[in-house]
Amino acid sequence: MYFTEKRFLKIHTWIHTGDNPYQCNQCGKSFSLLSNLENHNRIHTGEKPYQCSYCDKAFTQKGNLKSHISIHTGKKPYQCCHCDKTFSKKYSHTRHIEILHRQHSYTAKETQMDSKISGTCSLSESKVEVREQTNSQAIEKDYISELKLEVKVEPVDMYEQ
Repeated sequence: MYFTEKRFLKIHTWIHTGDNPYQCNQCGKSFSLLSNLENHNRIHTGEKPYQCSYCDKAFTQKGNLKSHISIHTGKKPYQCCHCDKTFSKKYSHTRHIEILHRQHSYTAKETQMDSKISGTCSLSESKVEVREQTNSQAIEKDYISELKLEVKVEPVDMYEQ
């Protein structure tokens, strides 16, 4: 990764070191970027500078307003590369892929021994039936009615480092 200025490299390294030099005076939460602290302060002040032009809702962050506006416009810019499903929110798109189109690995601790659990999530049934009325527009919500998880448990030597 390359940076155009030395200060950008320094800020980037805070991600890896966990340094958060900007601290909230009211609650003590700290941030790596001053802009993140400024956004956080709106929680305490109640300031909501981003107003929806379709309704009376206002938001503390621009991204939240952008996401909200998709309710009114019906735009779904995030297209799944594995199927025809589209999403208005990036999080929903990412979550859809994680649940329906990817394999997962998990680790778990059992009662008296450590185990490594790996599995494949396979969807046996998916429905788009739940509808919600919001501002006279029907909004589809996905839910998974059944999810099969095949699990393989392998004992791990607790003394092996």
